[in-house]
Amino acid sequence: MLTRKKQDSFFDKHALAVTPQPVFYCPRLESHGGSSSYVYDSFQHVPIKKTLWSLLQDKTYVEALLQDKCSPGVLQDWSDGSKCTEHPLFGDSSKFSIKIQLFYDDMGVTNPLRSAGSLHNVAVFYYTIKNLPPEFNSCFANVHLFALCYTHDLTVHGFSSILDRFVSEMKELSSDG
Repeated sequence: MLTRKKQDSFFDKHALAVTPQPVFYCPRLESHGGSSSYVYDSFQHVPIKKTLWSLLQDKTYVEALLQDKCSPGVLQDWSDGSKCTEHPLFGDSSKFSIKIQLFYDDMGVTNPLRSAGSLHNVAVFYYTIKNLPPEFNSCFANVHLFALCYTHDLTVHGFSSILDRFVSEMKELSSDG
């Protein structure tokens, strides 16, 4: 317990650490063995704006973000294609737009002694910053957590509460910068 306390204390004091926040779904009524009770499901969310702020505090990260990696006539990425250059947000050279790509995966948490391995599967939502050169984008240091929840909660509550949060953050970032 002392080690966990030291770890939490270290990250709480670290200026660039971004702490996950619990987000609660609507409560639901669940019945087991003849008795009913309310269940308050939640997921953990890491705000993108705070993560970006933390990343942009590092001078070398900003330099890598601003590198012009485009070679005329060579398509290495979506950013090099005509769809990107004609896009109203990404094609405007007077503005700097950060491209964020969201991913979703299920992560199985299993116990080799039990057969019910899918009981505690976790859904992971994460993203990468596509403005970085490919050698940085293939590194785990550029994979940022957006949300974690139980896979079962997604089947009960759906993807909308998590994806709505992502869309609202993207709208906020596009209007406020």
